[in-house]
Amino acid sequence: MSHHTPGPWYIAADGYSVYNDYSDLDKRPTAIAVTTDSTPFAPPDDEAKANAKLIAAAPELLADLHMVVANLPVHEATCTCRSCCVRAAAELTIRRLDT
Repeated sequence: MSHHTPGPWYIAADGYSVYNDYSDLDKRPTAIAVTTDSTPFAPPDDEAKANAKLIAAAPELLADLHMVVANLPVHEATCTCRSCCVRAAAELTIRRLDT
């Protein structure tokens, strides 16, 4: 299992590039993603910027999923109450991200 680049992640001034604060080795920002390019396959400008926002939020969203799992109660394995369903969805998403 590999681990993601630590957050927080932020969006650069161009609106398309996502970076973290710095890498441990050289104390400079580390590129996480660029959501547009000059090819004809690049998404429209507003979509590329929205993608960058979603990517930049990923570490916080993952932390929120861990908080959901830690704080929602555990009922019987067959329970289908709302909190158990939310917890199960959060656990499934975390497992998918950890593979």
